[in-house]
Amino acid sequence: MDPVTLGDLLRVAGLPGFDRWQDQIKRTGGCADPIHLRGWVVHKDKVTGETLHRYSTENEPGGRLRVACGNRRASRCP
Repeated sequence: MDPVTLGDLLRVAGLPGFDRWQDQIKRTGGCADPIHLRGWVVHKDKVTGETLHRYSTENEPGGRLRVACGNRRASRCP
């Protein structure tokens, strides 16, 4: 590995959120072109209005959630 690539690798591995980023990459299953989602969702009980679940990509690495594109053709995801 050349020194520039190694330096980048070490820099990225030392960033806050690296473990979560690595988890996202693993969950994509090796997808070469993952979808990058941004935003938030709130699930509320229709009767009581109570918040049941809240999620935002704000705290994800880069403010994005990476998910597999779902295209399994070898021409897209080698």
